[in-house]
Amino acid sequence: MIFLMGWMEDACQGSTPPYDKISDRYYAFKDTVIDMDNSRARPSTQWASEYRTQIQNIIKSTDGSYVTFSLQLKNAYYRKQPLKAIEIGYREGTEGAHAKLIFAPSANVPAIISNFKARRVEGMGGMYDSGATFNAREISINCEL
Repeated sequence: MIFLMGWMEDACQGSTPPYDKISDRYYAFKDTVIDMDNSRARPSTQWASEYRTQIQNIIKSTDGSYVTFSLQLKNAYYRKQPLKAIEIGYREGTEGAHAKLIFAPSANVPAIISNFKARRVEGMGGMYDSGATFNAREISINCEL
């Protein structure tokens, strides 16, 4: 999954080489799995073929502000750590979004967290600090976009 989600390691931006190519791959993949215009998961026949066997199920949820698609995985790893799910969420009617890696309870996420860099980036409203956050309770790494 590093070749799909590795852009998160680049301060959640995926804008510098080689992360920009990974980011492009992620957005193309996301569009084959989720129909954002209609807020629904696409049929599995439309998913990128190299990931069809790893996606077990897609669960959609809403919490009033975010629409979240949780891609339940099987036999998936990120930097040799077992990955349980990829979560893709967005706020309807805004630019707000997030991507999250949710690891299996047996994963040693602290062993890979140093790969996730932070940096100061320019966005709407000026400069801000960008980078992934680790949630030990969820065993997840999250990027707010």
